[in-house]
Amino acid sequence: MQGSTGDVSPLLQHGRFESLVGVIEHTPGLGVFLIDGDARVEYVTRPAAEILFRCEVHEAIGRSVPSLLHAYGTDLLKRAWSRPLHSERIIWGGWQLVLVFFADESFPIAGRACTVQRVSGPIGDQWGGLKIHNAPCADLGPLDVLSARELEIAALIGTGMSVRDIASHLHRSIKTVENHRISMGRKLGIGNRLEIALLANNAGLRPSDSELRRIPASGQSRS
Repeated sequence: MQGSTGDVSPLLQHGRFESLVGVIEHTPGLGVFLIDGDARVEYVTRPAAEILFRCEVHEAIGRSVPSLLHAYGTDLLKRAWSRPLHSERIIWGGWQLVLVFFADESFPIAGRACTVQRVSGPIGDQWGGLKIHNAPCADLGPLDVLSARELEIAALIGTGMSVRDIASHLHRSIKTVENHRISMGRKLGIGNRLEIALLANNAGLRPSDSELRRIPASGQSRS
């Protein structure tokens, strides 16, 4: 298991990380990357490079996580380094990702392994037996054209609620909610509630996500 230079990753020479990567490489839809003590990527599988770093494997090797994830990366590392195991949910490019960072404290070289997985549909504060922290920001992808209120309504549509139910839940008129739905469809270029629900489920959208700090696709925070 080698980086782009052909050098064997020191982290991968350690048994636990090597076993982890070996399993994950054969698990469809699940990615993994390893970072050294300077937060530089030592090793990354193609799924992790594509869905998180949004680049080719060779373009990620040797780069720091903040340089790859921009405004999100620096704060993410602070959280990931604060405990031996850290699990985090983020909407990234319009998809819900779950990241799980962990350290092997028996290993003398500082570093972390991180698994990356797309998970459809809303997830709670517990997922797969792990406590999930929510990232304070999001790259909403196609949903970024929506207002905060429209995001809230999209999340409720994703749960299967009717326009009438949403109106009652938000203490708004049915006409107001329907007008929002029509506006959402126009902005997204789609024609019905099912397509809105699909986008919302891809993002695992929650009503509270409307309050997240938005990061555009360029990776730079909005002022």
